[in-house]
Amino acid sequence: ILDMENDPLWPLAKAADTLSAYLKCAEEIQAGNSEFEEAFRTTENKLKNLHLKEVDWFLEHFAGSFALTLDEMNRI
Repeated sequence: ILDMENDPLWPLAKAADTLSAYLKCAEEIQAGNSEFEEAFRTTENKLKNLHLKEVDWFLEHFAGSFALTLDEMNRI
């Protein structure tokens, strides 16, 4: 039987799942679907409250690009 709760990688696996939801919200908002704005804010707060350096680094360096159009990304 797997003991995931005591696995040192378990918090990262849970964070990856939350991060996936966060990025989906960002993409929906970028596409004009404002129904995802509250979920985006809630999920962002949840990620920040994890206080995981890996998550914080990803948010700082990559997450913003998910809110950009392809043209905007090409200008970076």
